[in-house]
Amino acid sequence: MRRLQPSEQLRLRPVPEMDLCLAYLRRPPRLLRLNLEAWALIEAVETCANLARQEAAILRLLDDCGWQLNAAELAAMLQPLEEQGLLVAAPEAAAAAE
Repeated sequence: MRRLQPSEQLRLRPVPEMDLCLAYLRRPPRLLRLNLEAWALIEAVETCANLARQEAAILRLLDDCGWQLNAAELAAMLQPLEEQGLLVAAPEAAAAAE
């Protein structure tokens, strides 16, 4: 797994009363509805500076939600968020410095 970060184009607007989060990507303009797990994954990615802590935080979060995944399953779960442009790979220089 590589260290990820939220896209600079991403803006999140939680709507907890509907159990979702709206995700807006500026370029190209898109509005997506995220379920609580996807929202929590993006938040966990955002708060962790290095790869080891990021992976541990995400796995802990998923475990708290009742998901018990290994690293390969986690990568498969994060892949759609990357494909949609919500998450991007962290720059190599920043990742190496941490």
